[in-house]
Amino acid sequence: MFTRRFFSTCALCGLAGLQYLESANAEQSAGIKRKILQRSDGPLEGYETVLVEAIIAPDFLIALHTHPGTESLYCISGGGTLSVKDKPEQMTQEGTGAHVPPNTPHMYKNGSSPTKLAITYVVEKGKPMVSPA
Repeated sequence: MFTRRFFSTCALCGLAGLQYLESANAEQSAGIKRKILQRSDGPLEGYETVLVEAIIAPDFLIALHTHPGTESLYCISGGGTLSVKDKPEQMTQEGTGAHVPPNTPHMYKNGSSPTKLAITYVVEKGKPMVSPA
């Protein structure tokens, strides 16, 4: 699934997503609405844990990107396909979870209905939360 067309859409991820976790308010950006629910220091010095609610529009593609730490998600409703480099594609649906290792390129293709995710990031402080891959 990691073809040339996904690398070209990565610019969308960079433009739409680099600052998405910098505000505590919900925001709409090109098919995804994110809201910080909680942000705290730790679990280790130099890291922070950020809990986010994400609502993804039907058929929306979150372009190939990375995070400077782990991403764990739980699908509250809806579903789609998570593609993580060097792993088989994983379908998400209500009640399922997934994990993305630090600095690992991944993308998410939403299904035909809105999807609501609870996402926990444990990331290095001072680094961009999202970077194009």
